[in-house]
Amino acid sequence: MRLFTALLSISLFLPTDGVMEGRVISVFDGDTVTVLHNKKRIKVRLEGIDAPERAQNFGSKSKSALEKLVQGKTVRVEEKGVDEYGRVLGIVTLDEKSINEQMISGGWAWHDKQSNSDSRLRDLETQASTEGRGLWSDRTPTPPWEFRQQQELRLQQQALERYRASRSANPSNGGAFWLNTSSNVRHNSRCQHFRNTSQGRACTASEGRACGICGG
Repeated sequence: MRLFTALLSISLFLPTDGVMEGRVISVFDGDTVTVLHNKKRIKVRLEGIDAPERAQNFGSKSKSALEKLVQGKTVRVEEKGVDEYGRVLGIVTLDEKSINEQMISGGWAWHDKQSNSDSRLRDLETQASTEGRGLWSDRTPTPPWEFRQQQELRLQQQALERYRASRSANPSNGGAFWLNTSSNVRHNSRCQHFRNTSQGRACTASEGRACGICGG
């Protein structure tokens, strides 16, 4: 019985191939749609492709291209698993034609070589690039995975700049304070408890109660 339970628990986390049909009720971007299947809204990520982010060049055009292909239409989704965001990974077809392939062939998405080795998608990307279709009209388009990495680095840099600004605003106390969120006691950077509590966060000089040892 225990073995059966263990196997059942494991199986819940394993991707299972299946097929479903549903109407596309919305398109989020060039590689993600929401399908209405058995009265349930299911977010589907087109497997094997990676479209420009909405904030990127060609992001809106890529989304529009996918809308023209599937918006309001009943599609077939061959399920290939679930991604880290809980979206179904699938090959979407309409009239027996792969939408995944059409997005790459039209030059509106990249072949996601990091997670997919389909030679058909690879060749379609090469052809679209050679002929300058869609986003390939730009000689050096930025792949979405590089764009996401750049965005992450930008956010990290902004956080670092905010931290440095908070330090320079409070030079007499090393420029930083730490709030023990469990006791609501504030410690300055010279205190032994600074960033050394089980629960806490950076704070300003006006938050919490001053530490009786360091004076906050």
